[in-house]
Amino acid sequence: MRKQAEQAAPQQERQSQIRYETALQTLGRSQCLSCERSLSRSDGQLPNFCMHWGLQIHCDCPRCNHHHLSFFPYCPACGLAASTAES
Repeated sequence: MRKQAEQAAPQQERQSQIRYETALQTLGRSQCLSCERSLSRSDGQLPNFCMHWGLQIHCDCPRCNHHHLSFFPYCPACGLAASTAES
């Protein structure tokens, strides 16, 4: 029941509840951070969204357009803070 309620929450709320270190460990095992199911890799890359529950995994920086994990607190290419990008 708890997982179903968590997965029904809006995307931004779900992402804000996941700790950065937990995100890196879980994605390192090719698992979704929300439903913990396996993610299929394509050419060695994780998908942009979980195919099971739709959680966003990758995003593009609005400043430099660098494609990176959506759980990074800062863009690894230009340093834009994720909180800045959301506003």
